[in-house]
Amino acid sequence: MTPVRLLQRQLSRNCGVQSPEALASLLALLGNLADRTDVPADLQPVLAGLPKLLAQVNDTYSQHERDLALSHRSLEISSQELTQANKRLWDEAQQMQRSAATLRQTLEQLAIDADGIAAAPAPVGMSGQADLETVALQVGKLARANALSRQALHASEERLALAVQGSSIGLWDWNLVDNHVHFSHEWAGMLGYAQAELAPCSETLIGLLHPDDAIAFGNAIGLHFAERSDKTFVREVRLRSKDGQHTWIEFKGRVVQYDEDGEPVRATGISADISARKSWEQAMAEAREAAEAACKAKGDFLANMSHEIRTPMNGILGLTELCLSTQLTDEQRSYLDMVHGSARALLTVINDVLDFSKIEANRLDIEHLPFNLPQVLRHALSPLQPKAAQQQLTLNAHTAPGLSEWVVGDAGRLRQVLVNLVGNAVKFTEGGSVDVEVALVDAEPGQLVDSQRIRFAVTDTGIGMTDQQVAQVFEAFSQADSSISRRFGGTGLGLTISARLVELMGGQLHVRSQLGKGSTFWFDIPLPVGVSPSLDTSALDTPLPQGMQVLVAEDNKVNQVVARKVLEFLGQNVTLVANGVLAVEAVTAQQFDLVFMDIQMPEMDGFEATRRIRLLEQGTGTRVPIVAMTAHAMEGYRERCVAGGMDGYVTKPVDRKQLVQEMQRLVRRSPRN
Repeated sequence: MTPVRLLQRQLSRNCGVQSPEALASLLALLGNLADRTDVPADLQPVLAGLPKLLAQVNDTYSQHERDLALSHRSLEISSQELTQANKRLWDEAQQMQRSAATLRQTLEQLAIDADGIAAAPAPVGMSGQADLETVALQVGKLARANALSRQALHASEERLALAVQGSSIGLWDWNLVDNHVHFSHEWAGMLGYAQAELAPCSETLIGLLHPDDAIAFGNAIGLHFAERSDKTFVREVRLRSKDGQHTWIEFKGRVVQYDEDGEPVRATGISADISARKSWEQAMAEAREAAEAACKAKGDFLANMSHEIRTPMNGILGLTELCLSTQLTDEQRSYLDMVHGSARALLTVINDVLDFSKIEANRLDIEHLPFNLPQVLRHALSPLQPKAAQQQLTLNAHTAPGLSEWVVGDAGRLRQVLVNLVGNAVKFTEGGSVDVEVALVDAEPGQLVDSQRIRFAVTDTGIGMTDQQVAQVFEAFSQADSSISRRFGGTGLGLTISARLVELMGGQLHVRSQLGKGSTFWFDIPLPVGVSPSLDTSALDTPLPQGMQVLVAEDNKVNQVVARKVLEFLGQNVTLVANGVLAVEAVTAQQFDLVFMDIQMPEMDGFEATRRIRLLEQGTGTRVPIVAMTAHAMEGYRERCVAGGMDGYVTKPVDRKQLVQEMQRLVRRSPRN
């Protein structure tokens, strides 16, 4: 559906939908939400009916725009004809006055008596008979012209009346000197009145105004008159109809005459019944509220899902890693490796769903920071080498000469796209090779080096795809066919997320494939030449201090065990508390070198506990580093934690390397060390 101009403006102003493409995405999202089982039953018919409602609104607005344009054009043509006819009548009247004066002068000169016999001599050089014939011819000519002008004027008035009747608008004409207001038949009919039922004065309009609109309408008119402008006055008000209901009416008009002192003398204009538009606007507002409620419900669901899944996942991965670090039999280690791998696979699915939700909500930002391109390639391919070797695949990376080592972009998102594309290539290739090629795209004439574009291509000799499968490969939750998910697994979100990430980075993901012979995925993105940053790595090179006093505020029993064992393995002394109240009491009673604070806890959450700890520190010259250790991993949560007074942020399941890096960074700058 392509929205008309009026509907697009309403969607942009009230719903933030800036383009027909954005509207199409919104309608698709609403349709998907309506089919979901986790959406409340009373909300499903609302979501399902919104696309149809928008289509009806669009058709109504389209018809309204056509009718309004036709009406305005008809009024414009009729007004022009009326003006021209009035001018002709004025010119002819002036000519008739001049002719009448000539006739009177001629008759006086002829001195016609009661019997019609000339009593005075004719003017010298002219015969009386000739003068009378000339006057008679002129008078007849003027009479015929006058008759034609009146016919044209009458026809123009009829066309104007028909245009007004066909356009469903009413005319009004206000004489401000005697307060006489002419309301046309159509104007009265909009409110269900006959013209004779409305007194021709401004008090009639005032009496019909809705009480909530009367003062604002009067002030607006007064301001318009005070400006002494010929601009058009536009106002929407509610007027009481004959049946007692209120009808939305749009007033348009302007002052057409001022007196010598600049005071308005006459104003005229049109009025239109806009009740239908107002009803649709109300329906649109309600639909927008329903859509916002659905989006909020979706966001709340995803946030809760993230927390509720990541919390036990932290326990599973943490305890599995702790068990793997102990003495085990080969059979036990094999089982635990499978548990650990399965948990990691589940975590990948969770991350895919969260990334997809961030992209759909336009809440995922792309960074523009210097990074080492060869390093990103190594980090993307290294984890996949063992699996490729296990499948007897050759995984190669080819970097064309001339590439800058340091470029500017989002290293994390680029690595995520490459891992997905190469991971898919390895997964769907049972023999042969997977090749990754990185090269500069040919620069256009005059293009600066700093604006270079780099192409990344991943080619495999795998199962390939048909043309039909290629056409839908980037659709969310889709795979080549149902057997793919049964055979290889996956959510069907990886390529969708990759395509969206490439678009956010300024490129487009393409695919070329042949069934049974393999596929090639490639994209070009701008990666300007960067400069190697001077990084301070001294904190990461410094060994983590041993024997620090560390407080962990965590209500989950399993995660308490994981946190204690991991931190004790790192050589720290650990104190555990189960909520924010106990965390504040512990910090008050004892000095700690570091605090790990869960966010969602009973009695007092992590934000409130942090706020109270910071209040206790005021005036003491000390500040204990507080690290948020939370299962909330939605976009923007790190910033929220920092704004809440925390110094660091790690997500559950906790990555041990990330945990150590945060501890090194914060302990090094702590005033207690």
